[in-house]
Amino acid sequence: MLIIKTNLMTNKTLLICLLSILLLLTTINVQAQDKYTNKGDKAFEGKQFFEALKNYEMALGAKADDPYLNMRVAQCYLILGPKSKALTLANNAVKLSEKPTPEMYFTLAQALHISHKFDEAIANYQKADPSNSNKKAISKYINECGYGKQYLGQPKDFKITNAGPIVNTQHQEYLPQITADLSKLFFTSRRPGSTGGKVAEDGLHYEDIYISNNQGGAWSPPVNPGGPLNTEGHDALPFNSAMFETCASLSPDGRTLFFVRAMDFSSQRDLYMCRKTTGDNWSKAVKLPFNTEYDEDSPYMHPDGKTLYFSSKGHTTMGGYDVFKVTMLGGGGWSKPENLGYPMNTAGNDLYFVLGAEGKVGYYASDKDGGLGKQDLYSVRMPISAKEPQLTLMKGKIKDATGNSVEAKITVNDNQTGEVLGEYKSNAETGEYLIALPSDHNYGVTIEKPGKLFYSENVYLSSNAGFKQEKKDVVLADSKAGSKIVLKNVFFDTGKDQLRLESKTELARVTKLLQDNPSIKIEISGHTDNVGSEEINQQLSEKRAKSVVAFLIQNGIPAARLKAVGYGSKSPVADNTTEAGKQLNRRTELKIL
Repeated sequence: MLIIKTNLMTNKTLLICLLSILLLLTTINVQAQDKYTNKGDKAFEGKQFFEALKNYEMALGAKADDPYLNMRVAQCYLILGPKSKALTLANNAVKLSEKPTPEMYFTLAQALHISHKFDEAIANYQKADPSNSNKKAISKYINECGYGKQYLGQPKDFKITNAGPIVNTQHQEYLPQITADLSKLFFTSRRPGSTGGKVAEDGLHYEDIYISNNQGGAWSPPVNPGGPLNTEGHDALPFNSAMFETCASLSPDGRTLFFVRAMDFSSQRDLYMCRKTTGDNWSKAVKLPFNTEYDEDSPYMHPDGKTLYFSSKGHTTMGGYDVFKVTMLGGGGWSKPENLGYPMNTAGNDLYFVLGAEGKVGYYASDKDGGLGKQDLYSVRMPISAKEPQLTLMKGKIKDATGNSVEAKITVNDNQTGEVLGEYKSNAETGEYLIALPSDHNYGVTIEKPGKLFYSENVYLSSNAGFKQEKKDVVLADSKAGSKIVLKNVFFDTGKDQLRLESKTELARVTKLLQDNPSIKIEISGHTDNVGSEEINQQLSEKRAKSVVAFLIQNGIPAARLKAVGYGSKSPVADNTTEAGKQLNRRTELKIL
């Protein structure tokens, strides 16, 4: 009996110990859960969302049926991505709560909204504000869902493709910039390996700019060019000023700047523009008329010089930032902003759209689900029905007579008015240049370098010239005896010898050449094609050469430094059997004597 009593006492003691241990473990588990929840709350309030998510998930692992934790983890995923993970958790928060809070309904509405479940999102937005204390904000979200239903019901013929793992990483890629001919891609990334190797307070690496080259239609592995472009701090592709300003975009003529301005990082962002004035100064910035009470961002002026793309949280967005376009009208006005629609735009953030000169392929950044990271770059194949841009892309390389690359100044004039429409420089290392010339102009393009004879090109574009590319490699002749150039912007009417008004800009440049080099003498020669009698051609070529010399004399050049010669059709530079060849043969040349 004693033995039995002892066993009973032992078993009772063991049971008490086991219950005590279980109670202790439960207490420790609850304390650990509270610890992680408190850490998560503190990080969330401080906008340290990576840290918050880590702690909330630890707490949720111990109590999966906690509505508050489900809501908070859903909110972190809505901020950090992937946003698709938020929907189940937000649903759980509402279902597990005896009395869901407005914040829970709002979180669920946001998760449904971003998932393009617009009708369900509207129902939950309505539940999220029972007192109508946030009526304006809730109404905006409901309107966005309405636009979303409209755009999804009428999708546009865009082909959206992730730029792929060569360009994108699991980190952030954004702010794409492309050359007009799509030969180079510049973008900003917050990936490991940044120049400073630092991690910011938000847990992400500092920004650096990367460059990728188009190799047969595919992008090469991006290269971080390092300093001085990238530094140990944040390096994006911004505009610099005393205020918070980013995302600058120059018009193709380099004379109008579009940019984003805000008082500071967290203030409302608006679009501004300013123009280059005399002396390379800039005018006072003017706010663009299509700003809204919400944020606008990422302006991009297409090379056609009149179509501006931007992103906005206002207008007819379907959620977050959507990409819009406006067209510059006569008199400085703008068309009504047009939402580019689905699938380019989503209920997430769609920003930084840029489009190649040809108008067929563009790039932008989006945080849509299915990407490699929180924000990826995507290529956009524009709809086949998209109107062809009215512009010409002129590009090539500039070298000297020995074949070395030259950094030269490129000036584009309107031959009708003499106005300087743009000034550019070729790349010092490669000699490459690229300029966009919108249609409906008679352009005089001049390339010059000290110590060299200038090179000129005439580009006449009608109002419906469409899109084309012209490759023009240029060799700058030395400014020495025997060197000669064709004055391609000296014009005469057919069969006439009077200089046309459009010749003035080119001849003013010849005048300056002679003024800057007072020791040189030149020969101006006239040339014709072989149409008509040689006698008439000879006389016409002589008269035209003399007209040019007369202009120079009238502008202060001594007659002793000038010689006028007519060669008729005796010195062709092309075949006279084609119209293109005949046009090349009808020319005025300058030769240093």
